[in-house]
Amino acid sequence: MPRRPLIAAALFAAALFAAALFAGLGAPRALAQDAAGEGATGERATEGGATDEGATDDSTAALTDDEDAEPPLRPTSGLTSLWSGRTLEAGHSAMAAGVGWPGLFVELALAPSARLNVGARVAVNYGSPLMGISGGIGGDVQLPVRYRVHERGGLALALALRPGFTFGQAVLVGEEGPRANEFGWGARLDAGVLLGGRASEEATLTIGALVGGGLSDVAGERVEAFGEAYATAAAEVLVSGDTMVFALVEGGYGLARADRFGTGALFRLWLGLAYEL
Repeated sequence: MPRRPLIAAALFAAALFAAALFAGLGAPRALAQDAAGEGATGERATEGGATDEGATDDSTAALTDDEDAEPPLRPTSGLTSLWSGRTLEAGHSAMAAGVGWPGLFVELALAPSARLNVGARVAVNYGSPLMGISGGIGGDVQLPVRYRVHERGGLALALALRPGFTFGQAVLVGEEGPRANEFGWGARLDAGVLLGGRASEEATLTIGALVGGGLSDVAGERVEAFGEAYATAAAEVLVSGDTMVFALVEGGYGLARADRFGTGALFRLWLGLAYEL
């Protein structure tokens, strides 16, 4: 669990204690000021006033330190999350593996800052990762990026960027004709938003929406453009301090030339395990 919330709480408690001490010293200071006209009593009042001024300075310094204390990087929780708007803490990393449709993947996520997470995903596909429901053999590489823009009350909002490159049998990039078994490739860029929140101390739920598109090619002869829009939802549940299980689903629709992909329907589903390194 992050230590910065504990530090902030300790500073706040110190400020409250200093304020209470200052309030307790207020009455003696008033009495000393009333007796300021008397010789010896006036000297004691002056000394008491100096003491109270020192207490005031200490209290003000404590309050200033509390105000200047750096806020916690993650004010809502320290739960690991790879799919929501809640990013990993600065300097942390996590590894995830998932299996489902259209394939299986391994992903490494890094946190160069508390707001920015970057990753690298490598997948083996037996279905098209772009759109349609056709089967084939190929691979996929993605560089997912999340940038947290807001977090409050257990909810976190992030911008998502997902550049990717697909290669393998041409059917994976939309070829439905006699050349479906030839080599093909596709490059794409998706962007959108992710909103995640804590359903409990152990669970995070996420929804999001992304749009994107790119180019696909078969044997260097048929370069075609395509576009897509889809929603995403995820559930992440911690099973220990560093390990979680997850379910991730994406669904939407894509646009391409009439003889590509067979259908514009888009569906992806993975179940997996993640571990914070």
